Amino acid sequence: MLIGFIVSGIVEEYTSNLCKGIEKMAEADGVNVVVIPGKYLNMNFEEDLKNKYGYCFNSLYSYGLLSCFDGLIIEMASVAMYSNETQKEKFAKIFKDVPHVFISFSKRGYSSVTLDNKAGLNDALEYMYTNGARKFAMIGGPDKNIDAKERKQCFENFLKKYELVQNENNYVQGSFFLDCSKEAEQLVANNLDADAFICANDILAIRIYEACRKYNLKPGIDVSVLGFDDSKFCISTFPSISSVRTDVVNIGKESYKLLMDIISGRPARKVVLPSHFVLRDSICHRGQEEKRKTDVDSDINYILKANVQLDEIPNSERAIDKLREILSLLNCAKENNDAELLNNILALADEKFLSEYKDLVDGELFLNLLDYNYKKWFLTIDDYNLKNKIISMYIKIINDIMKYNRKTYDNQGIKNMDATYMMEAFFRDTMQFAGNSELNYSKIFDNLDFLGIENAFLYLYDEPLSYMQGEIFEIPQTLNLKACLLDGKTIKVPQNKQKILKENIFYNDYLDWKDFSKLYIFPVYAENYLYGVVICDIKPYGFPKAELFVNQISAAIRMFQLRIQNNKIMNEYEESMRRLKENNITLDTMTKTDPLTGLNNRRGFFMRYEKMRLLCPSDTSSMLVGYADMNNLKIINDRFGHDEGDYALKSIGSVLTDFVTMYNGFAARIGGDEFAFTIAVPTDGDLTEYRKELQELFDDFNKKSIKQYIVSASVGFSLINKGDDITIEDALNSADEKLYIEKNEKNRNVLKANLLE
Repeated sequence: MLIGFIVSGIVEEYTSNLCKGIEKMAEADGVNVVVIPGKYLNMNFEEDLKNKYGYCFNSLYSYGLLSCFDGLIIEMASVAMYSNETQKEKFAKIFKDVPHVFISFSKRGYSSVTLDNKAGLNDALEYMYTNGARKFAMIGGPDKNIDAKERKQCFENFLKKYELVQNENNYVQGSFFLDCSKEAEQLVANNLDADAFICANDILAIRIYEACRKYNLKPGIDVSVLGFDDSKFCISTFPSISSVRTDVVNIGKESYKLLMDIISGRPARKVVLPSHFVLRDSICHRGQEEKRKTDVDSDINYILKANVQLDEIPNSERAIDKLREILSLLNCAKENNDAELLNNILALADEKFLSEYKDLVDGELFLNLLDYNYKKWFLTIDDYNLKNKIISMYIKIINDIMKYNRKTYDNQGIKNMDATYMMEAFFRDTMQFAGNSELNYSKIFDNLDFLGIENAFLYLYDEPLSYMQGEIFEIPQTLNLKACLLDGKTIKVPQNKQKILKENIFYNDYLDWKDFSKLYIFPVYAENYLYGVVICDIKPYGFPKAELFVNQISAAIRMFQLRIQNNKIMNEYEESMRRLKENNITLDTMTKTDPLTGLNNRRGFFMRYEKMRLLCPSDTSSMLVGYADMNNLKIINDRFGHDEGDYALKSIGSVLTDFVTMYNGFAARIGGDEFAFTIAVPTDGDLTEYRKELQELFDDFNKKSIKQYIVSASVGFSLINKGDDITIEDALNSADEKLYIEKNEKNRNVLKANLLE
């Protein structure tokens, strides 16, 4: 059985833990999983200059519709973060014919796993209220995210219940992933007398910490701070962050179990998972006698290594019991100021313990936890002798842990050096092509150890496909399997085995699911063109570099295909020159007219310009030279065919002819998609008026045109006054420079209407 998991990326802790839960259940059942990491729907990628074409990842969602999938799990909280309810419904309906389960999308008729955001948050708010907090302020998440909306609603209902202050100053909207330092600072500045700041996730709590320090507010002393999600860093932050725990791994498990029910024919249903309040030191207690009881199991959860599978580690239950005993003794020692209990801890938390359970315990996090408890305990004691005992005991514990950590870091340092070398070799080798041989495709998979990739499959389309933001990508019927990486060894695929039906890309002759149970699929793209996909296994430590891997492979594929195309063009050029020489065709016999548009060609333009310049009537007249470059010709050719591209070129010529006719000028096509024109104008004329008239002619043409695309050109102007020592070439170069300023501001979308609207 093969299932797909649609999610927005794999780097964040949230999505990584979802994968962990799904993978654990699937592996136990012998079910294979393909992770489909797209991006955010309906996000304006134009504003992200560093990732302008990141929307190409969304083309992957179409792969979830392949018939090879028995079912899909679709995570909506982040995928549809920037989508309204109508857009979410539209996206959800795309998968109506595939058994599926949604995470964080609760609608009638859909199977879903959602989180009870309100229970844990309400408990936290009630606790703070009971301890004297009366003025609350909140930094929320994206306004279209269902979890963010529920957390905001719970906050507002709480304020309403107790008739507390609720206005525009005590709430700001933030983001779950983008930097919200300015929003956090704004909230703190507007609420310097607040008793508590509520944060829609733990990252936002860190931003509130930073803002509080700027205004000399101490979290946990002057003001309470509450996070959400109970992320790994909550326990090691000072003071530790109180949060609302959501068991994300369990969300993944429950979504898998629900999908198996749907595949088995059971009716759609909803599963709502609980959240609960985890109290730490960021909450003020307002001088009350009650002492917080440490959540020992919470602390244990945080010193375990990321993605650890307890059932795969020998004696893991014994290790957990020992951890629980260590932390319980530590709490008892603090509560009773009993330094002698540290002797018992020393017998447990030593170098031998960490070495024995190195696959289970994160030594650095364990050290952070002990160090934090030491600081908190030490500050509450006045007895000098007791302080000395605590210091000596803790020094012994920390020295043992540091010895273990040094060994671990030394080994990790060697691994990091190896990974750095592999990464440098990967970047070097992917761009070193050996002629135009298809062996270059196989070289791309060399040196991938730094990502933990041992198996990979490169599929390319017959030709690059134009893909615009908002479109539903249509996968070609067949893809070309160009290269394979099997158990770390690259394999060139014979020509007769390269054509693979799209439904079979996860079941080719080389892909054996016996060796693994989970694969990832990534797009190969450059700008708005899709070249194919890479399917691979990748270890969690490679997740942060996954997009770097995709970008480098995409660049290599693009460069290699450009080499092939350039070689083909050069061969054709040489053949054309040979024929020209054989037929004794000279430049003198070339026509002055462009055969496609009927305008002058380059030669005709220069000859006619000289005649017009001599006839320029007086010192009160000037020559206005224009340089026009058609917008998006390649996109029109790719999407609608070369006949339509020719029609668009002829249309440009027609519009320019209408314009110059009004001023007794002339136009010419001087290159593939480049045009030039000149008219006589008054020396003191307003150039913006001529630009406006030309734009109006284009607008009028597109309104009357029945074509699906927009015909437009970027135009630059240059003015030659009577007596100026300026050649026509200088004028054209000047106009060309101004043209590209305008061209960079043009929208690359050629469609008259978005295909999804």
